[in-house]
Amino acid sequence: MSFSPIYVVCDHGYVSHTFHEHLRNRRPRPVILIAATADYIKI
Repeated sequence: MSFSPIYVVCDHGYVSHTFHEHLRNRRPRPVILIAATADYIKI
C-alpha cells in the first residue's frame, strides 16, 4: 500500500525550488512559511 500525505509541514530550511518540485510531483500540499525575501517561490 502506498501512502502519500495531503500536507507536508516544513520550516524555512526547506524553502527551495527543488524541494517544492519534489512535493508537486508527489502531490501533497506544502505548508511552508515563506520569507519576505523569497517571494519568487510559488506554491
